[in-house]
Amino acid sequence: MMKKKKYHIYRIALEILTTERTYVDKLYLIDQVLHRRLDEENKAHNMFPQEVISSMFSNMKSIYQLHHDFVLPQLEQRMQEWEKVRKIGDIMLRFAPFLKIYTEYVNNYENSYKNMNIWLVKSNRFRAIIDQLSVMPESNNMSVLNHIIAPVQRVPRYELLLKEYVKRLPHNAPDRADAEKALQHVSAGAHHINNTMRKIHKFKKLLEVRDLLGGVVDLVIASREFVKEGRVVKISARSGDHQDRYLFLFSDMVLLCSELTVSRRGAKYKVRARLDVDQLQCLEGDNLEIENTFYLKTRVRSIELYTRSPLEKRYWMESILKAIQEFEARNEAQHISAELLKIEDDELGRRAPTFIKNDSVSCCMNCKAGFGLLRKRKQCRACGAVACGKCIHGKIALPYDNHKHNKVCRKCYDIIQRTQKDKEITLKGEVPAAELPQRTKALQVRAKDEAALFSDFMLLRTKGRGKTWIRRWFALHPDCILYTFKSNEAELAVTSMPLQGFTVAPIDKSDSIDKANVFKLFHKKKTYYFQCESKDKTNQWMSILSKSTEGDVSTPS
Repeated sequence: MMKKKKYHIYRIALEILTTERTYVDKLYLIDQVLHRRLDEENKAHNMFPQEVISSMFSNMKSIYQLHHDFVLPQLEQRMQEWEKVRKIGDIMLRFAPFLKIYTEYVNNYENSYKNMNIWLVKSNRFRAIIDQLSVMPESNNMSVLNHIIAPVQRVPRYELLLKEYVKRLPHNAPDRADAEKALQHVSAGAHHINNTMRKIHKFKKLLEVRDLLGGVVDLVIASREFVKEGRVVKISARSGDHQDRYLFLFSDMVLLCSELTVSRRGAKYKVRARLDVDQLQCLEGDNLEIENTFYLKTRVRSIELYTRSPLEKRYWMESILKAIQEFEARNEAQHISAELLKIEDDELGRRAPTFIKNDSVSCCMNCKAGFGLLRKRKQCRACGAVACGKCIHGKIALPYDNHKHNKVCRKCYDIIQRTQKDKEITLKGEVPAAELPQRTKALQVRAKDEAALFSDFMLLRTKGRGKTWIRRWFALHPDCILYTFKSNEAELAVTSMPLQGFTVAPIDKSDSIDKANVFKLFHKKKTYYFQCESKDKTNQWMSILSKSTEGDVSTPS
């Protein structure tokens, strides 16, 4: 009995070694052959952006080096010395902490799988390379892309082998403690990988159904999940004929299909009707003649279906109703999110918005287009909405973020631009004279005019005009015009400037000014920098100038 146990322990240890050799061969094929070939071809022919290759292979090189340089040599040596050292748990325990490098690869695997399928369709050169490598003996008569799953499968395989190994070990075996600890580490990694693979399986199912439909419906959307499929019978509303149909239920829609008599390009079914879960109703049938009927109703059509048995009908109705309820719950969450985004036009960009979490939204909050492989989520930094690339219009300065340029959606861009133009319009003379502030005649203003709201010396510099600072006496008047003088005794102003359309803000790193007590006054085409004598003076000037740009002519406190 003891000899038999020892033999089983040896066989399990040997299987760990032999499967490790096969595994390292697959890693070599992926990293040293496929990865390197794509790198070389892409540099020569620019098939796709370099980051695409990085997303396909993630940290595969690190995994290959770990197993090729460390794990496999140690297992080889141990099995050669098995008669002297009959244990393998210590090696697996030393290796177990390094399983964390699998986290990055596993988390990226779904993205990698999607990218490779996309580029197989988009790039003839990429497809030719894959076909060429797939006929190599190392590929074992299968597509070379099928081997990228090897790292994902390896950790669960370790778990199975270690469980069997621990099960066969005597309770007092010297290797038992190490083997049990190693199993704990490996089991934790395997659990994470199994969860990821369930997501991959759902994605593969979408691809499978897409192919069955001949690619006429774009099914691959990140928020979409496959729910159920099966045969039903449709009762024609016109003729009353009974027509065999095949039903596909997804988290956001139902596809009613008929089976093709002749397959076309691999397609097996033809889409007869697409019913979005939004506004869909699943109702009990009212047919007095046919059993197990139910209705699928939208605003524009009603389809009567029936199944072969009451149990099938119940499963279908429960699944469809559940899909409708879950869709409405997601929609309600998005509606609440939209309510949180409401900001008055004049406050847009001036205060930080409530940012909506990316993964809580399945479609663009502006155009309602669903997010998918080629339509990514982006965030408007003005209102906080999650939008697609087409609805993110460009960058604009946002006062709440220290006037840094941020990406905003088209709607916010237009509102902020319009608000700024309303402020700047007085500079262009497009407002009737009655609406404009009444300016004092030309520059006939004294430096110490009693009508001035605030005045003092400051240093002035204009952006793009070198680094020279000019000392001037500045006076702000009730008509929201800022005058400059050569001295505080001058009888005439040097310049005058209406403040409507300008914005006051502290300087930031982009201004490249290393001085204290400096702020800026700017609009779309011009920026002025001012340096005051003290921090208090800086705050006073910024406060009254900010109010004046908005037409508030109250005196500073």
